[in-house]
Amino acid sequence: MRHFHPPAGRFDGLIGGSPCQDFSPLNRAPGNNSQEMLDQYCRVVTAAQPDWFLHENVSRVPEFEIPGYTQQRFTLDLAWFSEYSRLRVFTFGSKNGRLLNPMQGKKGVVIGTAVTGNDERSFSACCQIQGLDRNFDLPDLTLTAKKQVVANGVPRELGDYIAGLICEQYYGTEAKVVALNEDIRRCGCGRQVLGRQKTSSATCRKRLSRRVKSA
Repeated sequence: MRHFHPPAGRFDGLIGGSPCQDFSPLNRAPGNNSQEMLDQYCRVVTAAQPDWFLHENVSRVPEFEIPGYTQQRFTLDLAWFSEYSRLRVFTFGSKNGRLLNPMQGKKGVVIGTAVTGNDERSFSACCQIQGLDRNFDLPDLTLTAKKQVVANGVPRELGDYIAGLICEQYYGTEAKVVALNEDIRRCGCGRQVLGRQKTSSATCRKRLSRRVKSA
C-alpha cells in the first residue's frame, strides 16, 4: 500500500477496509499498523479522487476526514440481516454531497458471533456465516489461513445491503444481487444450522430425539 499510487480521476468509487487488529477490543497488545494503513487508505482516496468512497472497519476505528468530501459514519450489524452478530462501522464520502440513508438497528434472534481468524467452528460453518456457499474453498491455503481470509471479509449480507444503498440512493438505479448461498439449512425451529448440525440448540436436539423415539 505504501508504494501504491493510483491515477486520478479514473475511478467512480473506491472501496476499502484497512486492517482492524489494533483497533479491536480483543487485541491486548495493539500496535500502530492499523492507524498507518488507515492513513494510507486516506492517501489513496486523496490521490485517486473518486466520486465517492466507502471504508469499513470495527466499531473502535478512529474517525477521519478526507478534504473535498461530504462524509457520514454509520454502523451495521450482521445480526440485522442474519442470526449472527458482527458489528461494523462504515464511512461513506461523496464529492457531490449526496449521502446514504442506512437502516437503523433491527436486531433479531442471535445464535452466534462473528467469524474470527482462530474460529473453532468448521471452515464450512465459517463460510456459511459470512454468506459464502458451503462448498467455497481456498485450496492453496492452510486451514488457519483460510479462516483468516474468510473472517477478514465483509459478510455477504452486509455487502449486498451496502451495494444496494449505493445503487439506489447514489445512482438512482435498482441493485441486482446475485444469490450465492441458496443452500441454507434450518432447524425445525427456523434457525440456521451449520456444518453437520441437524439442530440449533440442546432443546431442539431433545425435541428431535423425542420425535425419533415416538416414531
